[in-house]
Amino acid sequence: MKSCKEYREAAWNSLSGRWKPAVLATLAYMAFMVVVELITGDGQNIGRSLIGLVVSLAVAPVGFALYVALRDYVLGKSEEVINPVVADVKANYVRYLLGGLLMGVIIVVGCILLFIPGIIAACGLVLVPFILKDEPELGIVDVIKKSWAMMKGHKMQAFLLELSFIGWMLLGIITLGIGLLWVEPYMMSAIGLFYEDVKAEYVDVPEIAE
Repeated sequence: MKSCKEYREAAWNSLSGRWKPAVLATLAYMAFMVVVELITGDGQNIGRSLIGLVVSLAVAPVGFALYVALRDYVLGKSEEVINPVVADVKANYVRYLLGGLLMGVIIVVGCILLFIPGIIAACGLVLVPFILKDEPELGIVDVIKKSWAMMKGHKMQAFLLELSFIGWMLLGIITLGIGLLWVEPYMMSAIGLFYEDVKAEYVDVPEIAE
């Protein structure tokens, strides 16, 4: 496994000279999120809040597809991002929706119990979008289980990898969000490369029937 710095460098090098498709795809995704925020409102209107929650769940598959598309993009498997995202959402919308819903419930429950279990759960399930796409034969629950199994011994590194982008995120925020158009695909690409290494290292031991 590489260090956090090496994953950032690998993602940066893979995106250098090829930022435009990644930035445009991120812009489209962020526009979705802005619409969701406008629908949700200030949270004081219960009706609008419920609609906002439904819309948030409805667009969640787009985020999963963006992670996968950026992973493929930096690996050189694709020369564009937006079209693969659209095609992936069409093909796997329900699968991504159910996977994201179950993943979200687990993380929320962890946060309700104590904040740290929520963070651990999020790190343990960080590979869910990629497994949902790469292993269509697995059921949603099995995808959750596999992500957790694959992340055994890697949760802290995943946490530190995402944490290492905090400076970039702050820079993106102080530029009125414009910088996030580059920071988001940068971080997502690094996580995609992280997944590839975890997958290569993981040995799937089948259960032995009694």
